[in-house]
Amino acid sequence: MIRFAAILALLPFTAVAGPYDGFCFAGGPCTGPIEIRDNGFDQCERTCVMENPVEVRGLRASLYDVTCRGDIRLIYERMMFLWVGEGHETQLVAITDDRIETLTRCR
Repeated sequence: MIRFAAILALLPFTAVAGPYDGFCFAGGPCTGPIEIRDNGFDQCERTCVMENPVEVRGLRASLYDVTCRGDIRLIYERMMFLWVGEGHETQLVAITDDRIETLTRCR
């Protein structure tokens, strides 16, 4: 069993592209825009991972568990990504229990 774990540790980790890769949160002075990559994003002193997506019935939306690890503590929150509008007017919105933010394309 230990040999199997050692072999797994040597294998290259392949990140999985997420459906919101290439979108950015506005960010702040220490980061600038914060890009979503491989179902996660980096803030000033934290790295956040988006996991366990659940499609929201009746909406073009997905609900994620988000875990942010920093120097001092872990932060857990739920974040919903919702597509609003139609055609060229469609926007991606991120919603938590204390904020709503429209995301933009990073590139």
